[in-house]
Amino acid sequence: MLEIKNLRKVYEDASGKCVALDDISFSLPSKGMVFIVGKSGCGKTTLLNAIGGLDNFTSGEIFVNKKPLSKFSVNELDNYRNATVGFIFQDFCLIDRMNVINNIKMSLKVQNNKKKIDYNKLLEKFGLKGLGHRYPTQLSAGQKQRVSIARAIVKDPDIILADEPTGNVDEKTSEQVLEILKEISNERLVVIISHNLDEAQKFADRIIEMSDGKIISDKSINPTSTDKLIIKKDEIILPGNGIIDDEDVFNINKKIIERKGDVKIIQSQQRFIEKNHEIDHTEVPIKKVKMGFLSYFDFAGFFFKKKIVFNIFIVLLITFVTSVFSICEILGFSNYDKEFNRVTQERNYIDVNPSYDKRTNILDKIDETSLDEIANKHDVDIDYIYNATIETYNSKSSLFISAYYNPSRANNDIFTNGYVKETTGVAVTSLDRLKKRFNNYEVVAGEIKQTGSGVIITDYIADCILKLDNKNYKTYQDIVDGGYISNKLDVDAIIKTDFYERFPNFFENWLEYKKDESVKHNVMNTYSYCYSLNPNFKKDYYNDFKNSSKPKVIVPHNVFINSQGTNKGSNFGYYFDKNIAEDEIYMDYAYYNKYFNANYNQKNLDTFVMDFIQIELLNQNKEVILSKQFKITKLFVREHHYGNFYLSMSYYDQLFEPLFFAYSISVDTSKGHCYYFVEELYKIKDTKWEFSSHELHLMYSTLELFSTFYEVFKFVSYLLITAIFLIIILNSNTIIKQNVYEIGLMKAYGVKTKELVIIFTLQMILSSLFVCGLLYFSSKVFIDFADQLLKGGVLAYLNKTSNIYQYHYDAFVFSDAYFFFNILIISLSTIISVVVPILAIRRIKPLKIIKTRN
Repeated sequence: MLEIKNLRKVYEDASGKCVALDDISFSLPSKGMVFIVGKSGCGKTTLLNAIGGLDNFTSGEIFVNKKPLSKFSVNELDNYRNATVGFIFQDFCLIDRMNVINNIKMSLKVQNNKKKIDYNKLLEKFGLKGLGHRYPTQLSAGQKQRVSIARAIVKDPDIILADEPTGNVDEKTSEQVLEILKEISNERLVVIISHNLDEAQKFADRIIEMSDGKIISDKSINPTSTDKLIIKKDEIILPGNGIIDDEDVFNINKKIIERKGDVKIIQSQQRFIEKNHEIDHTEVPIKKVKMGFLSYFDFAGFFFKKKIVFNIFIVLLITFVTSVFSICEILGFSNYDKEFNRVTQERNYIDVNPSYDKRTNILDKIDETSLDEIANKHDVDIDYIYNATIETYNSKSSLFISAYYNPSRANNDIFTNGYVKETTGVAVTSLDRLKKRFNNYEVVAGEIKQTGSGVIITDYIADCILKLDNKNYKTYQDIVDGGYISNKLDVDAIIKTDFYERFPNFFENWLEYKKDESVKHNVMNTYSYCYSLNPNFKKDYYNDFKNSSKPKVIVPHNVFINSQGTNKGSNFGYYFDKNIAEDEIYMDYAYYNKYFNANYNQKNLDTFVMDFIQIELLNQNKEVILSKQFKITKLFVREHHYGNFYLSMSYYDQLFEPLFFAYSISVDTSKGHCYYFVEELYKIKDTKWEFSSHELHLMYSTLELFSTFYEVFKFVSYLLITAIFLIIILNSNTIIKQNVYEIGLMKAYGVKTKELVIIFTLQMILSSLFVCGLLYFSSKVFIDFADQLLKGGVLAYLNKTSNIYQYHYDAFVFSDAYFFFNILIISLSTIISVVVPILAIRRIKPLKIIKTRN
């Protein structure tokens, strides 16, 4: 099975060369007990380590099953040490952080051997009863040696290589150990290094004696020899080893006296005689073994626990550095055009709205043609939004249009369990942008038109109408067929959108959705718009509306009524009717009673009332549009909640058009370049304007501040990436150095390089998992802190202390993409930090690694 041929081992150091093995040749059988004896330094341990593949040799060869050991691949050599050879080390080679049982179990774990062992009986057999849960530091030298022997024997190897297995145990235990090994040698090969010739004489089947790196004798047991005194009738056979005691001397003399000297004394042949040994060609299969899945985690957890405080410190350090890196990533690597789009993504589209607190705004300074030119220059799509709305709830004049449009309606509670009460306006858009906005769509009722003043509504709006106005509308087709009711928008088509995909169970889970303001903004500014594909919608709608025979309703901003020395103001609504004279007015009886202290009721509404009032209708600049005395010629019960007055149609043009067609624009952020588009609008000469709710102004100022320092933060980000990588590399290097003895021992027991990589990668992954968990929360905390700090700094920088300047978005937002990128950096660094040093020690012999402990 084993043949050693011309084996040489030469050590070289600064002092010169030392020949440890000098042209040694012999063969070993597949079973039996072979002792290699000699003085210390004669080369016997070096020979044993070479046979076991623990150390290399200078020249010559060791053949295992006729195959040169030097030609074994790394995996074959690992399998050889793992499944074929069992080592009993002179210095025990126990792992101090494993108890006795786990040290013994180790040799089974590394080969995924699941055989059941009664460890109590095994320990008792080796004189270790009750010591299973003790650690090596709590054991005597003899006890440690017995643990080492049990560890080698428990896995049933085909070859046991024992280096001074009884050197540290008492005589009684020595006898027990050798008897166990002798019993095992009946089925397999046991090679023992020893300096105790008496033990060799007593237990060996073969004794190889070495001196100065050479074999000086190779003797096998003589089957005809005896080591006992044999006294027969007329002869005495003396022991072959020449050892007799006092009792033997007494018995010999007694026999001689009895026979009167007529006794033949014979010296038995020596117990061991020189013998030529034939090569045993019995092949012992070298099994392919691999560590079990659970063993990987077992060892990984074991290594993680070592230097636990240090590991926790490294975890916290990596978490902190990576959290800071997360902020620098946002500042240094964000595309600020995209960032501008991101912070406004809650609204899906950016609205650059007229401020209804002040009519002096950007849309007063630039016409639609110029806006189109700027948009084309920056490759940005613009929709013009007009404030024509549809009320979805049931009223006598249901589905009407209003001149009132509040760009901040999303902040108002205009939902009923998720059903919106009023549409947001009419967005004049293109077919391509409509498809992109809803990830395509399907027409479920009516027909899409690109002319006229009809509009397209979403399935969400249609469902709101069916829910809130179910008396008038039962189906989608009812809504399309309804035509004009009062001043409503005419619905040309209803489209199925991705609303229910984006917000599943929206109405059932409204309370949950309501917690997220971004949902409100998306619903209000995407699905609650009415859409028109007609670029001339404003003109066509105005003409259709004006020429309609129906009365027309407007919700103005302020109406002041002066009567009998009083001045009373409120937000009123009024109709226009061509059948009313210019000096006449119809008035809702409830308002009449309120402002003239009258007491009319529905029963005497037919009473003709004469009185005079002066109405001042004010626009946003507080310029009087109309100031006139009117004669109240009729009181009426208000049919619609906005209709407080009826006026002559002659006032329609001067009041309706400038109020109703104040518009806003929305910018499609999906193309990009929005940042630069807004920047150009912001720099229009002599323009003083406000972004919608002052929010866009803050966004622009914040991102402008970002862009000033982004190169600095990019540089800091590179430094932090390097720091993270170096920390992980140094951590892995430290961990591997801390466990280099265990690595050498595991390699001695045949653990493969890839298995060590997996173990230490898992060990680092355990650390990384803690980092990832902490990083997920710490990044959010750090980002939120930086967000508040930055926003406060920007407000102070802009000297904007007024409450109207408030952030309604996060300047820094936790990004899943950045988070997973950071995890990727940590993971790659971890793998590299483990693989490189493990591969570096791949071909270093286990014996050399083990010796680093000293």
